[in-house]
Amino acid sequence: MTSPFAAAAAAGRIISHRPTTIGILSRRSPCRLLLRPQTRSITDMERQTRQMNRSMARMDKLEAPQPSMRTGQTNAMLEEVAELLLPSTFVTPPFFRRPSIFTETRDRIKFEWVRLKIKAQDLVSRYLARLWHSDPFIRKDLIPSAEALHRNMYTAYARGDIDSLSRICGRDLYHTFRNRIVSRPSNVQFSWKFSGYNSRSRVMSHKVGMLGQGKGDENSIRQAVVRIDSTQTLIKGVDGKVVKGTGEPTRTVEYIVLSKRRRGGVPESPWVVWGTVTESGMDEIRAHGIPPQQGDSTVSGSGGRWNR
Repeated sequence: MTSPFAAAAAAGRIISHRPTTIGILSRRSPCRLLLRPQTRSITDMERQTRQMNRSMARMDKLEAPQPSMRTGQTNAMLEEVAELLLPSTFVTPPFFRRPSIFTETRDRIKFEWVRLKIKAQDLVSRYLARLWHSDPFIRKDLIPSAEALHRNMYTAYARGDIDSLSRICGRDLYHTFRNRIVSRPSNVQFSWKFSGYNSRSRVMSHKVGMLGQGKGDENSIRQAVVRIDSTQTLIKGVDGKVVKGTGEPTRTVEYIVLSKRRRGGVPESPWVVWGTVTESGMDEIRAHGIPPQQGDSTVSGSGGRWNR
């Protein structure tokens, strides 16, 4: 059995930092439905990476725990890793938001090279999951699961259904939704309606983080990013009266992150919503050579239509 410290070291190699806030990503929408994404600065990410490396170095020097302690500690670390975004999560923007091949040729070449490199790494991670864990290489349940969870999550959040959210959302996202529901005034009501999809949902990223040391060690995290372009309507009521400015159908593009985990000897967990991520851009590629490991897993609550 792999020691918890070996698992922690492996986790340190695939995890970059804890994300901060979730939001519905609607850059092209006339109004934000829920949230505004917040991005860590490069300095903050470098500082957190150094802290993670120092923590891993200290753990490597500790004496190994007794066998009776290993299972519980390994499971606790796996729970913690499940709430982090896997590194090099690349969300390709549309062609018109990529660097121009005519005026920014060098940047465009670099952008496409990084995109292809990370796509190849994702394919390798999925191939290893198939080789070691007998997982399907292509998950046919990805898009149907993302669309169903997307609709159920916002419907439950609007009506304040905390029990349903506990089954739909990851730990951090659930606690944030729960706190906002508990603090919602009793005279405020929300109604969320789904009108339809404006285009087919697409899988933008699909990768597996292997926490074990080889075949037979089945601790892993699977994450996927699905682009959902839909028309939604949010109605807010106060004392039974509709608030002006709500109730208008809004086209919203979101990059929903799904996550599931596998423990040794335990069947793979169902998909849950981890949060959202933004499209990858050139600033991060220039700074790191790869896109940042940024994302949103909690509600920011600033400037969103839910707070009107």
